[in-house]
Amino acid sequence: MGTPDVTGEINVAGVTQESWPDYPNMPTSEALAAAEFVVPPYMGNKQGLVALSQMPNLKVCQLLTIGYDDVVAHVAPSVTVCNAKGVHEESTGELAVALLLALVKSLPTDIRNSASSKWQHFRRGTLSGLNVVILGAGGVAAAIKQRLDAFDCNVNLIGQKSRGNVKVLADLPELLKKTQVLIIALPLTDDTRGLVDESILSVLPDGAYVVNVARGPVAVTDAITAQALSGRLNFALDVVDPEPLPTEHVLWTLPNVLITPHVGGNTDAFPVRGRRLVRQQLENVLMGAPLVNVVRAGA
Repeated sequence: MGTPDVTGEINVAGVTQESWPDYPNMPTSEALAAAEFVVPPYMGNKQGLVALSQMPNLKVCQLLTIGYDDVVAHVAPSVTVCNAKGVHEESTGELAVALLLALVKSLPTDIRNSASSKWQHFRRGTLSGLNVVILGAGGVAAAIKQRLDAFDCNVNLIGQKSRGNVKVLADLPELLKKTQVLIIALPLTDDTRGLVDESILSVLPDGAYVVNVARGPVAVTDAITAQALSGRLNFALDVVDPEPLPTEHVLWTLPNVLITPHVGGNTDAFPVRGRRLVRQQLENVLMGAPLVNVVRAGA
């Protein structure tokens, strides 16, 4: 049971499959009652997640996203929840660097100028030599660092344990004073919700770039808005809070803010990698093998 473009081609012997097309469309009550393994639709409306609580026989919830913050509350403690680690990291890393390049090279200005046939020549920035801090030390952060290393950036990751180029949150205040690029690549948890607030953004030097490819609530929207309105910082946001951002929100109108609609992992590679992961998990279940990417084991 899952998103058609990802799971529709999966045929595993011994598995009866029914499509969960998309929110607000729901599987039949009979399918909900019988479901033991579920793949919720990718990037669906969160209101549809209540269907997960209507599956009394559910054993495994396999997500098509890396983040799982909005799902755990809707499944029973007996259900094992697995995320999509290994599916989206490369694509999200690409988008993070693309967004940063767009800001540094002033591409949003060029796009606006192009629409009005305006030729405006001015000096652009470069990634070479920039000091970058990535909040996060997981797969997405590693993919971003790998790409920025090719641009000769000085990259530090912020993780739970200090090692090599990985620092800890206690190091952040001092690092931020010389940070020209802050990239947010953290999962949303109780500890990270609202982490990037005015106290962090205010320490960044004038003209710094902030890129968020994690989850909107990791950063405080009011703090972002205040810094963007002042013109002091530049922002590229693939995720926002709330999401989608209301059409009347001022962030849509600012020249130093670039917004994309949460598309970091939704690339041509996603359906192939997603199907591969779901098939592997189904085969693991049938063979009694350990599941991969378990983020919460069932009780």
